[in-house]
Amino acid sequence: MLIRKIAILFLFLLLKQAGAQSYNFKNYSVENGLPFIQIFSIYQDDRGYLWSTGYGGLSRFDGKEFINYSPKQGLANHYCNALSSWGDKNLWIGTKSGLNELVNEKDFRTYTVNNGLPSNNVSSLASNKTDRLFVGTDKGLCYIKNKKFIIVKELQGTPITCLVFNADVGLLIGTTSGFYIMNGEKPLKINLPEINQTINCIAYQRSSGIWIGTTDGLVQLHPETKKQIVYRITNGLIDENIASLTADYNNNIWVGTHSGLMKFNGKQFAYYKISSDQNSNNILCSYLDYEENMWFGTHAGLFKFRDEGFVSFGPH
Repeated sequence: MLIRKIAILFLFLLLKQAGAQSYNFKNYSVENGLPFIQIFSIYQDDRGYLWSTGYGGLSRFDGKEFINYSPKQGLANHYCNALSSWGDKNLWIGTKSGLNELVNEKDFRTYTVNNGLPSNNVSSLASNKTDRLFVGTDKGLCYIKNKKFIIVKELQGTPITCLVFNADVGLLIGTTSGFYIMNGEKPLKINLPEINQTINCIAYQRSSGIWIGTTDGLVQLHPETKKQIVYRITNGLIDENIASLTADYNNNIWVGTHSGLMKFNGKQFAYYKISSDQNSNNILCSYLDYEENMWFGTHAGLFKFRDEGFVSFGPH
């Protein structure tokens, strides 16, 4: 009888522990020093600092504290959309009022249409790590080479929504009117006949190809065969309006939506509830750092996913 009671108690504690810590998300918000709640972009530089932007400026995190930048320090606008590093490994920030370059983490240089940008409203950034920084705006795409802004004529006037560069496939371009690949001087449009043409996010994974998040579902595109697989709610999505995509080192694709977070291993979707607060499950961006931690920008701050050390027993 005693052994039976001990076994029941052990099972109860195991289930309680697994249920409480099934997914290990750590939240960083205003209480921790962030100047904003909504996170629009995340980027880690070569020294390991984690940078984030939102409606409130720019923030640098060293693992312990946040250092914040706003127009008072020289930012072109407190509304910042995109992050990248390039050239002298300076940080580049896309804002609503132009492109900023942060020099030595203290001085901001500002570039606008007067310098050659198609528009001051910078929506996305990507670097090939050598000689080009690609800049997406609400009126087209350009790149900086040899200190000159060069406009990509084929996309003039086209709102650019996201940019991803990978040496295997080139520059991946999302717009409000379709998906493009630029592996040279001119972008090539890839037709996505089964889905809405508004592209929200893109990720690349060598083992599974290009992943494209739209307002109408998720597309898996194989660059060589051009084969496309479309995922919607009927295939396991919890929301067809895809907000963020990030590939990890275990061949998983993390899919962020305004209704929650999913991880796809190529066969099935796993669902994650970041917090009981619905704003925490409204994903805006995601990022994989050098230590293989996943970071998620939400409507309730920044979340770090550390590991899956516990087995989850839930409704499924």
